[in-house]
Amino acid sequence: MAHELIYTSAPRGLLPGSHGFATVAMTAGMPRNLATHLEGLSAYRPLYPAGDARAGENPVSYAHWRVSAGDQTYSVLSRIAFAGIDYSQRPGKLAHHIALQAAELVEPGPAWVMRQPGVMQTEFAGEPSYLPTARAIPTGANPPRICTAWSAATGDAGWAGTLAQAFLSVPNRPAFLLLHPGHDALALIDEAIMLLPPNQRWQVTFNTYLTDLPAGSDCAWRCVVSGTLDSPRPADALVFDLTRPMGRAPSSALATCARSGQAPPVPRNSVVIDEPPPAPAPAMIQTPAPAPAPAVTTAPPVLGPVVVRRNVPASVWV
Repeated sequence: MAHELIYTSAPRGLLPGSHGFATVAMTAGMPRNLATHLEGLSAYRPLYPAGDARAGENPVSYAHWRVSAGDQTYSVLSRIAFAGIDYSQRPGKLAHHIALQAAELVEPGPAWVMRQPGVMQTEFAGEPSYLPTARAIPTGANPPRICTAWSAATGDAGWAGTLAQAFLSVPNRPAFLLLHPGHDALALIDEAIMLLPPNQRWQVTFNTYLTDLPAGSDCAWRCVVSGTLDSPRPADALVFDLTRPMGRAPSSALATCARSGQAPPVPRNSVVIDEPPPAPAPAMIQTPAPAPAPAVTTAPPVLGPVVVRRNVPASVWV
């Protein structure tokens, strides 16, 4: 069962005695330990303070987390944004979280879901209340295409394939994307996830505007505005610096797909079965036929490990 929670600043929260930054709406029947986790994911630090002429340009933090609460593991979609000045004349924020279980994960992936209209809450008005059900998650397709967001940001769409290939090779190695505030980080993440096999897309955790990693949380792809990260960067992290020229991405099967829009190759150990094989025909006694010539087939390329070469552009640090 999906759950939903909205956290913002209000003179009265949903729970008795709560006010200020508090939960103002959540799905009826949400486990309390899950609600506590979601509240803990609601931190936000604006890039531009309230009253600054650029306050309306503050980045939105879109994130996908994996959260364990009790005996359940949830995929949590989060949107947190600057919300102007609140009722107490302090800087406000609005956090919206949707917690999904395995049966509710759709093939296009988490970034695609959050990019669909009406999925993530952008404002809250009214009285605190319990929600009878969580909102419906859209279904659809995330088809192969040229990674235009990466092409616009770096000059080479192939960098999306480099990021995706790195995750397939070493999933627990974090990748940092250093961005300007104007970059469309969610589009960059969505295009890279699109290159992954469908059964790997919900394994990618990410945050499009990370200033501090919540305690106990994993985040595979971390988008950072230069100079705003409080948490130390792991020594083995892969870094993509999109704030300066990156040159051409290293050659790989996924980099080629990102540039061409062709379907990604079938990964190693992937088995695709379209239909059961036909039943064998009854045995017959007959004169043996000459052995057929070997069949010539063209198999899709197989993903191999990422090879990190020392002569890659300086904008990618390893």
